[in-house]
Amino acid sequence: MQFRSRRQVLFPAIAILAPLFAACDSTVAPDLTDVQAYTCKIDANTGECAGTPTLGADRLVFGSPEELEVYLKPLQDAPREELEAAEARNGFQSLRAYLDSNEDTEEAAKASDGSEEPTGNEARALEQDGVTREDFPVSDAFLSVLNARGEVAVGGSVFKVTRDHVYEVSPDYAVTLDEKVPTLSSAPPADGDPRITVHKVESTLRDDAHEVAASQGAGPVFNHQPGVGGDCYVYGGSSYRMHGKSYISNFFFYAEAGVSTEWERKKSFLWWSYWSNTWQSGTLSHSFTSSVVFGMWNGPWFPIGPASGSQSQTGTSKIHRTVAWGVGFGVRLRGELHTRHNVANGYVTGSCFTDASA
Repeated sequence: MQFRSRRQVLFPAIAILAPLFAACDSTVAPDLTDVQAYTCKIDANTGECAGTPTLGADRLVFGSPEELEVYLKPLQDAPREELEAAEARNGFQSLRAYLDSNEDTEEAAKASDGSEEPTGNEARALEQDGVTREDFPVSDAFLSVLNARGEVAVGGSVFKVTRDHVYEVSPDYAVTLDEKVPTLSSAPPADGDPRITVHKVESTLRDDAHEVAASQGAGPVFNHQPGVGGDCYVYGGSSYRMHGKSYISNFFFYAEAGVSTEWERKKSFLWWSYWSNTWQSGTLSHSFTSSVVFGMWNGPWFPIGPASGSQSQTGTSKIHRTVAWGVGFGVRLRGELHTRHNVANGYVTGSCFTDASA
């Protein structure tokens, strides 16, 4: 994401966003002392943040959406090692690590070869929360900011991200929220608790973003490629496949568009089968075209992200590109992503296409 250029476009045009994205010199308020603090001083000229998360409880706290944005900027599409280093400084297990199958190296893939059992933390996430990494159509960078319960505090509210919803509460109600929403796949509380605000997760991989965009009846209109969806596959036998993805996902306080090309193998847990990311020795590549806009829930909209791009890597479990992203309360991404995904390894050589349209 072009952070500085996007801010220059958005700030003059949407004055109402100024309190959300203004430069800050803040620490956590007294009523947030039960959770981890993030102290940030943003330089008005460079947009860089001075300060690191302090060790304490098990949730990051950002005084404003802009603080979260500055923290996320260097993590977008960063190598796994950099994500792990940032998580180690935070002192708690991230949602990324909680969902990780830990088969992204040749050694790990060989160690689990021939077995259909879950690896890494998959079994715990499946057993305790009924979810896999596939249930969160977003980058590892965003999941790296959340704790294993899907929580982060931004601007005085605690947000809990689950498979289907984002829950918003005051910090002193976070413990009760965890009791009422105990897993990452739990439905919203049936009692309609007014102290819990529920936001639905939108993602083109689930058609939610299409439904919302259609219901608004306004904003930009994009052409959808007939017969092409957000997922595509090239199979290498019955147990291995290349999985291509294009997505636009909105989480109320964070929005992201991206493309991913992954190598997966089939696994089993209890009575059902699922697919999980694993390393392969061949080459994964993709190329995309993009027409994405960013704005508040009902607009106005502003172009964001590159018009096209490509990447290729040999000897990897996946390649990913965060095409566009943004933070703020009530922000969304809309638009179109077309991607061609390619694989060439000892199992299969082929291509397939995906499209995300919101």
